[in-house]
Amino acid sequence: MDKLIDIKSIKKLKRIGKGGFSSVYKVRETTTGKILAAKVVDNGFDDLSEFSRFQNEIKITSYFSHPTIFEYCGYSPIDFCNETNPIIFLQYMPHGSLYKFLL
Repeated sequence: MDKLIDIKSIKKLKRIGKGGFSSVYKVRETTTGKILAAKVVDNGFDDLSEFSRFQNEIKITSYFSHPTIFEYCGYSPIDFCNETNPIIFLQYMPHGSLYKFLL
């Protein structure tokens, strides 16, 4: 979880997906021009177990970060509106998710 990303250096481009508790956006890192995927928690955390689940997701995501799967790029504790809806930043996959190819 050590890759903290400054949300001010990120420009949101468009929403590319929606999950159970998050939305996924295509974003651009303004300092490098790199395109990333940003998984934004929709409504913060109502209790400690939801926060714990999010921390677990970051740990698992960073653990499986590999050039042949995907790259974990970092996280932000706040969203694009400066609210406490955390974001996980991942490598942008222009051809869709791995799930799509496994079906």
